[in-house]
Amino acid sequence: MANGALSSAGTTDKRVDRIEEGLGGIQSVASALTRASYTTACAGADNDLVFTAVNDGLGGNDITVAYVQQAGTTWPLSIVVSGNAITVNVKVTASSIASTAAEVLAAVKASVVASKLVDVQLKSGDNGTGVVTAFSAAPLTGGTAVTRSTFDAGIASGAKRPTPVGQVYTDEGQGSKLLGDSVKASQPTAW
Repeated sequence: MANGALSSAGTTDKRVDRIEEGLGGIQSVASALTRASYTTACAGADNDLVFTAVNDGLGGNDITVAYVQQAGTTWPLSIVVSGNAITVNVKVTASSIASTAAEVLAAVKASVVASKLVDVQLKSGDNGTGVVTAFSAAPLTGGTAVTRSTFDAGIASGAKRPTPVGQVYTDEGQGSKLLGDSVKASQPTAW
């Protein structure tokens, strides 16, 4: 994306910041959508993963992840997805969990259904060689929605009011130009 654009996902850059400063009547500005995430906290070392929702926004907060140890002396590693619930049935050997974080990461990425819900990465500083531990369903958190911009009545007399265009606010004919989903700023002379 070119410098100065406001993407459809809501992230902003420096040119949009200048528009915000130039209008002066803005009370609040658009905030970026964020993706929900969950970082495992398995006992031991080098065994934690970060699960991040593929899609921005509040919907990612509905996704859960669980590591389950099935009963028995042996059990293969498998991924089961039901709705927004991702269950990792960890590998069991000699009645003990034997799945490493790297193996879980590869299994989630290989699951067509799970990979449509989440992206998974090693936790920063972990190498994935540690064996994971079982945990109950944990939700991804932190997904947020867009905060839309609002304008006050402090715009100079005779100037046109800024009008919404999708997620971007622009001024009709007063120095701002709509470029697709972005706004290019130029200082209006009538204000």
